[in-house]
Amino acid sequence: MALAWDLAHALPRDWMTVQQIRNHPRLCQLPFILFGQEQDEKSLSVVTGVVTKPLRGQTLVDMIETLRPKTAAGSVLIVDDDPQALALYQSIVAQALPGYSICLADNGRAALAALDQETPALMILDLVMPEVDGFEVLAQMRADRRTCHVPVLVISGQILSVEDLKRLDHAQVVFQSKDILSEAETAARLPRILLGTDRLPQPTSLLVKKTISYLQQNYAQHLTRRQMAKAVGVSEDYLGRIFQQELGLSPMEYLNRYRIKEARGLLSQTCASVTEVAVKVGFEDPAYFSRAFCKQVGISPRTYRQHSTTP
Repeated sequence: MALAWDLAHALPRDWMTVQQIRNHPRLCQLPFILFGQEQDEKSLSVVTGVVTKPLRGQTLVDMIETLRPKTAAGSVLIVDDDPQALALYQSIVAQALPGYSICLADNGRAALAALDQETPALMILDLVMPEVDGFEVLAQMRADRRTCHVPVLVISGQILSVEDLKRLDHAQVVFQSKDILSEAETAARLPRILLGTDRLPQPTSLLVKKTISYLQQNYAQHLTRRQMAKAVGVSEDYLGRIFQQELGLSPMEYLNRYRIKEARGLLSQTCASVTEVAVKVGFEDPAYFSRAFCKQVGISPRTYRQHSTTP
């Protein structure tokens, strides 16, 4: 009927749990009694907040922020062996999650050492790294009760195999292909991943990863929504809902963006004509390919090739 919570000595993950409850579709209307403490020069006084139905979202937000300690909310561990990727993700996290400290690790071994020192609130993880790869980092995290609950955003250029899907099949793991979402879109997703807003159950999240794997391996073919859904054994509407929930894109939009990503590589690394490139990546209409490319990249395929091949 109600939730009374003593947050006097709350850790960062406890405050995250309060926010997760606030964002839960069924629990968000639960009456809250939140206990906190304020220290002044003379005495320690108890501050109690009570919120009853009808509950307005902003009321609870204001109360949580009043009781929340005025310290850093936690840390975000970013793991990637590419210095440019590290710098990019650091900039995105600073924009999306102000108040969170940022820890950088340029390989899997350094990531495991960092996890021994501190449990982060969120990890951004690459998969392909020398010595200790991202799969091993994830496996050791989930085997440790201190870190098994930490949400992980995997950002990788890896083409997912059946074995890769098994190794990514953990709770609170979202897979995002590199160069598919924009910086702004990634920044918008980070708070939702951190707080568990609209988080999919593990088996449902695996369906999204299976769809990504299917699209990565078949993007050059003519694909329909029906074929995508049939490949993972669900209905078209259901696949669209869960894909949108996890990645903020529809499966068809993801497919087009992935095709454009592959086209960029062909334009900069081969002498194939624009029409040939369009066909190679699955676009039957070269004119539509050019429009889609310009919309996503900001310039035409021909201009992109000129810029990418200019010394």
